[in-house]
Amino acid sequence: EAAREMALAELLGEVDRGASDTRVSSENGHRNNAHAGPSFDLHLGALAITTNAGDADEAAFARLLGVGAGDDEGSLDVQLVKYADHDVVRNVMRACGSADLHEKARVVTARLKAVELESIQEYVAESANLTQLHDQINVCDTVLGSMELLLKEFKDDLGKIGGEIKDLQTQSNGMSVKLSNRKLANAILGDFVREITVDETLIKHIVEDQVSEEYMKHMVKVDRKLRFVKNDPRVAARLGRFPITTFRLCDYPYSSCEGSVTTRRAHSRRSDTTTAYVIPIPDIHAVQPTDTFLFIVSAAAGAEILPELARLRAKAATKARDFLLTKLHTLRQPKTNVQVIQQNVLLKYKYLVFFLKTHVPEVLVEIKQSYAETMSSLLKFAVVGHARSLAELAVGVGVKNEMLVPEEGGYDVLVTKRTPISSSSGLATTSSSSTSSSSPFALGRRADVLDALETSPPLVTHIAQSSGTKLRHEKLFRSAHKLLVDTMTFEFLFCREFFACDAGDAERLCLDMFTPALRVMETENTLVSGLGSVSVAQDLIRGGGHDVVALVLMLRINAEHQSIMRRRNVPCLDRHLHGVELALWPKLKHAFDAHVASVTRAARDPASVTRLWKDDVRAHPIVVRFADLASAMLSATGDALSEFGQIELDVERLRDAIAALIEKLAAKFVDPKRAALFTGNCADKVCATLTEAVVIGPLDGQTAAVGGNSLKGCPTYRFFDAMRDKAKRNGGND
Repeated sequence: EAAREMALAELLGEVDRGASDTRVSSENGHRNNAHAGPSFDLHLGALAITTNAGDADEAAFARLLGVGAGDDEGSLDVQLVKYADHDVVRNVMRACGSADLHEKARVVTARLKAVELESIQEYVAESANLTQLHDQINVCDTVLGSMELLLKEFKDDLGKIGGEIKDLQTQSNGMSVKLSNRKLANAILGDFVREITVDETLIKHIVEDQVSEEYMKHMVKVDRKLRFVKNDPRVAARLGRFPITTFRLCDYPYSSCEGSVTTRRAHSRRSDTTTAYVIPIPDIHAVQPTDTFLFIVSAAAGAEILPELARLRAKAATKARDFLLTKLHTLRQPKTNVQVIQQNVLLKYKYLVFFLKTHVPEVLVEIKQSYAETMSSLLKFAVVGHARSLAELAVGVGVKNEMLVPEEGGYDVLVTKRTPISSSSGLATTSSSSTSSSSPFALGRRADVLDALETSPPLVTHIAQSSGTKLRHEKLFRSAHKLLVDTMTFEFLFCREFFACDAGDAERLCLDMFTPALRVMETENTLVSGLGSVSVAQDLIRGGGHDVVALVLMLRINAEHQSIMRRRNVPCLDRHLHGVELALWPKLKHAFDAHVASVTRAARDPASVTRLWKDDVRAHPIVVRFADLASAMLSATGDALSEFGQIELDVERLRDAIAALIEKLAAKFVDPKRAALFTGNCADKVCATLTEAVVIGPLDGQTAAVGGNSLKGCPTYRFFDAMRDKAKRNGGND
């Protein structure tokens, strides 16, 4: 009921508004038509404007109001009573008063018809626009249809493109897999294929060319292929059938693998003919690269190529052996500079030795033996010749004159002319007119033998012989051992580089080469035939006569040589240098004991005291000789020998003997003051000499250390300082 009431109110309100709008539109239409001009002829024909639709509308409107219903509930009176209080009904009844509702319905229907006619006229007025709109709609339909066709074709094309993209993606995936497989195959088989192939040109060079630097390049290629085969456990077992060298045999499981087979040809030169080897290689795309697959490839390829590699190895080894033996034979030729041959020829072809060591070690053993024999004879000859030349340069000083207290002669003998020594080189001249104020026991420039001990070369003997010079024993010792030390160092380093061996192998090889030369330096019997004088040869090595200064210098030189060899990390001469040291110490003790004995005998023998005494309060020549000897021994000892303490003890023993001799000589003076003055002068001379002397400190391999600790304050200095003070207290003065 509520919906029905709302529909009725809405209908009545729209009817009122429609009538008002119709009048306004009609007036506006007439005015527009008056201005617009003639109207369009639509040719509508016999169009029935009023139809029975009006009756139908009246009936519908009556039904809406409930008029004509058969039942009492739907009668107009009942409805009016029922909806009397409704605003719409109240307004209608009030407006119409008691008029019949049917009349009201007809009025409304007339109004609706008028509105309908006006609407039709409006549609007729807009017919041209509607026609144009219809045409435009048809054109749009045509365009949209063509666009639909285009979109459909585009959709079909997109479908085709999508299929092609899928095909390309599938092909791309396949190509990626193939590329991965080929990369994997190249990683696994690439090096193998390159290394296992023997080029005919390589074979020709190895077989026909002469050994040269270019030939070694071809040997490098052969070495690389041999190493590849040797390091591949799947092929190494095959090489056992060609026992030119020993390869480690490896058992490897053999099994078959499926897949297609491709072939590769490796050409080889054999007796001027070309043989094509067909090596089966499974297809990498059909078979996964496994150890079994690699074994099959390696075994098949190795079985075909190993005979050729073995022949190339044998040929290269033979040529290398012949070449090296020929070069070693040239070392035996007279007037050959061995070191030049070693540096400029042998080291340039050291790769030949490396090739032999790697692939044919038994041939290298032969090369080493030949080199050791050749160098052994050369080194022995060089050492013997150098020692012979040095022996001719030795200073011929008699044993008696070398004693601190001569067995014959008196005071005047001690101050006679002596053979002087050059201050710069230690070379002695035979001129009898020259004199020297220094005693033969003074160190002086004899310490220069320690200068540049590591860098200065050995003496060139023929230059010294041509000038008629003579050399002290320490010079001879230094030159002989300098030659030995430098030669051993050179040979040790050369063997390590040339034979590519470690320090132990190089040491053993050097000892084999130097054994005869070391025997010349150590064994007396081997010197007889070489030098003709055992004593002179031994003096070159272990000191001459009773020259204790020379012996101390030789001990110091030997200690420095040991230090040099340790710095060079060359242990080959350790045993020899230690043996020289052990031989020099007893020699030094024997010589020093002889000097102590000469002083002791003179002090105990009154006739000797009388023979040596002279009424002169100046320091006695024997004391001067002792001061020079003590300062020389203590200075030359240095840090290298001071740890033994033997030399200090020997100097103290000689000091006590000299003190006893001074006391006996002082007793010969009638005047006690002169005796005290003599004693004080002797003690002062010793103290002054020790004060001026300095200890030769550690050597740096270039020059002897200068500016070491002074000998002032040593036990011998303190002893004679006390003697000097005592003499002064007893009345002695200058």
